[in-house]
Amino acid sequence: MRPMTALLALLVLQSPGYTVQRDVVYASVAGEELKVDLFVPDKPLRTPIPAAVALHGGAWISGKRTDMDPLSIELAKRGVFVAAPQYRLAPKHKWPAMIDDAKAATRWLRANAAKYGLDKDRIGAIGVSAGAHLALLLGSTDSDPKSEPFAGASSRVKAVVSLSGPVDMSQDFPKSLDPIYLMVLGKKREEAADQIRSASPVNFVDKRSAPAFLVQGTADEIVPFAQLDRIVQKYKAAEVRYEAVVVENAHHGLVDQEDGVKAVVRAVQWLVDELKR
Repeated sequence: MRPMTALLALLVLQSPGYTVQRDVVYASVAGEELKVDLFVPDKPLRTPIPAAVALHGGAWISGKRTDMDPLSIELAKRGVFVAAPQYRLAPKHKWPAMIDDAKAATRWLRANAAKYGLDKDRIGAIGVSAGAHLALLLGSTDSDPKSEPFAGASSRVKAVVSLSGPVDMSQDFPKSLDPIYLMVLGKKREEAADQIRSASPVNFVDKRSAPAFLVQGTADEIVPFAQLDRIVQKYKAAEVRYEAVVVENAHHGLVDQEDGVKAVVRAVQWLVDELKR
């Protein structure tokens, strides 16, 4: 996702309009501290402040939370409080560590709503690639109420932006990606039916799912373009509001095309507007 990060940085204006708090610890798992970067708007959309979780890409094996800085900054400048969390990565950690951490970060936001002046009912999620996949799961699933830390706090979000997100890990992906299945799931693809099901957002879409803004390029070399239609059909069947933007000839990073840059900007504003509702 580095090309997207580099090009989206051009969208950031010189006037800050936000402050950043780095390296805030939101959880500790088996002695490993998990950290989040917070982007606090100078001019909130409303009080209490709406918030968003920003999740980086990297095929669940790489990437870092600062990759989301450009998108986080744009949201903060539009009045949205943003939390960009670290999450555990493969091959050291296996699924579902990644979604467990994304959910824990969302619960942490809700548990700390009073401290940061947040509206706990107006939390969205935005993600790129693997981060988009996690964001989609935040929109259609929730934590067990007894989940620790922050038991009792929901991890379900109000709105989701998916930029080049995979949605159905059971099909479309070529055999050349089998090593990623093994690294992330801890099993060969053909032996990991249960994990693949739990890691596929299409399996959890229902009428309670959050509205979504989906962007994908037709020339995506990582996430097959057919994936977009698979989740669109699920949203249609469940009568969930969505907007799908197809970027002709754009690759996985999207912003190799001018229309891709425009689509990402639209996605950011869509999330802002959804959190105003």
